[in-house]
Amino acid sequence: TVNNVFVGDIKTEAFPTGVVVRPAGDFVYVANQHANSVSVIATKTKSEVAVIPVGVAPQRMLITADGAYIYVTFFTSEVGVIGTKKEELLYTISTSTAADGLAFSTD
Repeated sequence: TVNNVFVGDIKTEAFPTGVVVRPAGDFVYVANQHANSVSVIATKTKSEVAVIPVGVAPQRMLITADGAYIYVTFFTSEVGVIGTKKEELLYTISTSTAADGLAFSTD
């Protein structure tokens, strides 16, 4: 990402739809919509190092400024919260409709 140069493809699970990068740049997280999972990619080795099982059809993701949590939308009107310390789904939050985006507010 420093030089904006394509360095190659990295295999993930089925139908990748959303991507976030940990602020330190050491890991990339990919929402795999058809696999109901999030892939964890190590940027140093350019390889998938973990797969986090999540809810149905994960799509959009947002990572906190400290990189500790990832919020991911699901097709089932839920938002999941992933803890990056143990690379696991911590809990889900029900929403009234399927969320198609996420944003943080400073207040």
